[in-house]
Amino acid sequence: MAALALVRRAIAADPADAEAHYLAAKFFAGLGKRPLTIKHLEAALEHGAGVLAVRILARVDSEFDGLRADERFNALIDPLPQGPLRPLYAALAAGRLNEVVALAATLERSLDVLYPLREALERLMDASANPSPFDEMLVATNDEIDEREDAGEESDAYARYCGES
Repeated sequence: MAALALVRRAIAADPADAEAHYLAAKFFAGLGKRPLTIKHLEAALEHGAGVLAVRILARVDSEFDGLRADERFNALIDPLPQGPLRPLYAALAAGRLNEVVALAATLERSLDVLYPLREALERLMDASANPSPFDEMLVATNDEIDEREDAGEESDAYARYCGES
């Protein structure tokens, strides 16, 4: 009960403290209280700073073992988007950079596709001898990204992948 009181005081002192909500989620997971665990894990992710760390920690923290089969829990900790973008981001996460380039060519052009494409091209260029066959593709990709950003387009999928949302 003392631990619960400390967590509640920390949240009361700063309701936007991601660490306090993460600790509360761990506490409630240990008690088997799924709804409260999910609520506090959502709050930890909602408060920006440390989002990537929260997702990574929750994936490996044994306190959450009882939630591994819970779809809501898995959706919270999964940084990869659902739908047609998922294979692109899975390839990027696995370091299959040539696959990212190939998949990006099959998808509708958006920042959700262009950002991982740029990341893959940059990493491929870093690994190849100069001049790189990816130089021109990277320049064109950066130009398209600049145009889309200037037009106000945003990327929810890449932000989540990077831990920014």
